[in-house]
Amino acid sequence: MRAIDYITYNDVYGGIYQSQVIDVVKKLNSDFDSTVSLKAFVPLKLWREQSKLIKNHLPDAKVYPILGRVSSISRTKKLIKKNNRVAICRGPLAFELARSKYGKCIYDGRAAVRAEVQEYNVAGSAQIGEVLINAEVTAVQESDAIIAVSNKLISYWEEYLKLDFDRKKVVVIPCTLSTYFNEEIRDSREADVVRIVYSGGIGPWQSFDKVTKLLATSLKAQSNLKALFLTKEHEGINKLIENFPGRVERKWLKHHEVSSALSACDYGILIRENNWTNKVASPVKFAEYLKAGLKVLISKELGDFSEVVSQENLGVTISDSIPELRKPTVEEKKKSQAYCVAHLTKDAPEIKSSYESLLSLINNE
Repeated sequence: MRAIDYITYNDVYGGIYQSQVIDVVKKLNSDFDSTVSLKAFVPLKLWREQSKLIKNHLPDAKVYPILGRVSSISRTKKLIKKNNRVAICRGPLAFELARSKYGKCIYDGRAAVRAEVQEYNVAGSAQIGEVLINAEVTAVQESDAIIAVSNKLISYWEEYLKLDFDRKKVVVIPCTLSTYFNEEIRDSREADVVRIVYSGGIGPWQSFDKVTKLLATSLKAQSNLKALFLTKEHEGINKLIENFPGRVERKWLKHHEVSSALSACDYGILIRENNWTNKVASPVKFAEYLKAGLKVLISKELGDFSEVVSQENLGVTISDSIPELRKPTVEEKKKSQAYCVAHLTKDAPEIKSSYESLLSLINNE
């Protein structure tokens, strides 16, 4: 088994970094015949802070400062000595950083990068956008193996970018949760009330204005409906609280408090705009909702998950409006959690099989 470095570039510690980077490194080391080390490249001004945070959760991690502009990696690349190790590169700039330094480079594709640049201007400037777009093409075409966060991401590379690559080198691994579950499925309070919860951020790709408009219509149409927002303050939420007194609530909770709050609800809402950024997405929030026993109100063509909701009867796919909702039974809630355990945890058989396939590609000389 060749030594593996998992490389992140311009990512900072948070809940997603913990679950999708640090927990993955730990799982690969504990459950597979592999030796994986984390190498994190973070903004120079955040280096001391991020080094402390990351090492607090993974003491053996190596944390380096990004030298110069984020989009110009030549100076930072000098921090890496040429070697025969394997690099798993989270995102196209991490791949660009590693590709001339490692024996093998694996592209961990988390998003439709060109689409994000064009649809949401995530780069902030045309120059950085061009760097990201070119780096994505290079990563897909030159990688020795690819992790795709969804099957729809593979379609994006083929249909939108028109790239030619060997599908046999691609392994699909969605965003997953740890296996530990501490929330017992139970009847939620107020048997005659149906509770919808929104948990997450309010970034432009999360279509928050659409979420609040849909909920405003549903709250008006269904008198036994209540809504809970687990997010930061937003004008749209304030309007709902004003227009539907006693029926809309907003909380900003600590991470360990979120699961319990979710489990007291009935439906989790996951609505996104219909564009390539969202068509390829694998929001970990989907798994978190199911873990809490919720049924999911999901927009059409949201990664691979919209089809899962329809096929497995795990909620409702939404287009222009939310239909009248009934309170799910305890058995239905248990079904949601069971699906999460079986398919969207790091111990799920198909997830373990996917990592085994990835390691097989890495070790195939």
